[in-house]
Amino acid sequence: MAEIKKPKLWPAVVLLTLLAIVLTLQHYALGIPLEKVLGDAGLITVQIFGAIGILVLGFFLYFFRCRWQYSYGFVELVVGFLATIYSIGQIAGAVSGRFMVGFAVAASLYVIARGLDNMHRGMNPEDKEAWEKFFYGKEA
Repeated sequence: MAEIKKPKLWPAVVLLTLLAIVLTLQHYALGIPLEKVLGDAGLITVQIFGAIGILVLGFFLYFFRCRWQYSYGFVELVVGFLATIYSIGQIAGAVSGRFMVGFAVAASLYVIARGLDNMHRGMNPEDKEAWEKFFYGKEA
């Protein structure tokens, strides 16, 4: 009889810890006046570099999802649960709008990872080899 392997949750713990750090830093950064954050850069520059950073994080999350799909699903479950709590709190007027910004960023990361997944599913078989070698770490 084949032994059933239990999925490892350590990747989920690492990712949730990183997300908590990012959300905490974002929370404190949002408390800083916008003029101090922008400095001489200007709003458009900050938006462009912020979007590029989110895109890079989206690629990282897709990479994480490909390597540790069970753990990624667990993280999705936790983030979805927290987003629900904060959304209901926002509706009730008990939660500040700052937290909702964090979940908007998390939602954009999720959409990027889903987009990469859909691209993978729609690829020609001959194009999938390099993709799967990089993201999944497996040879065709």
